[in-house]
Amino acid sequence: MTTEDAEEGRPQALPPPPVVTPHATPHATPPATTASAAPAGAVVPRESRVIGILVWAVLLAIPAALVGGGGWLLYQRTAGTRIQATVLDCDLSGGRVGGSSTYRQDCTASWTIDGELVVGVFSGGNGESDVGKTVEATVRGDTAYSRSLRLPVVLIALGLPFLALPVIGIRSRLKARSAESHIH
Repeated sequence: MTTEDAEEGRPQALPPPPVVTPHATPHATPPATTASAAPAGAVVPRESRVIGILVWAVLLAIPAALVGGGGWLLYQRTAGTRIQATVLDCDLSGGRVGGSSTYRQDCTASWTIDGELVVGVFSGGNGESDVGKTVEATVRGDTAYSRSLRLPVVLIALGLPFLALPVIGIRSRLKARSAESHIH
């Protein structure tokens, strides 16, 4: 069977009619197009893999930043020489840039190490409310770090639940692969 192409005047072949076999079902379900509905062992489209990788990267970055930051602050506040520091003054600096705040307080404190008076930077305290007070600190170099554990503990406590999401996801993925390998 042919039909005339109106523009070129050449005959073109029509596609052959579908062949129906006794085992074919007229209302077969089309193959899955999403990664989550794809059968085990199916090829997942590249875009789905990229999105999956980005989601996992975010899910791992959140707890890494929170728990890692809390861990670093714990180290910073516990490692070094323990001293009693007197906070001398705190200066507010910064401003607003593009809708976000860059304000910070830079504090100066004095402490004694080996009988020598040292004046240096004091980090991690309560800012202006510490001026004139003597606080526990840890010194490394010319910087005294507050020994307050409130912020590190809060960061770690916020990060651990986010760490549970990737762990649960990895465990379920491993269980699915294990079950799949037992089937085959």
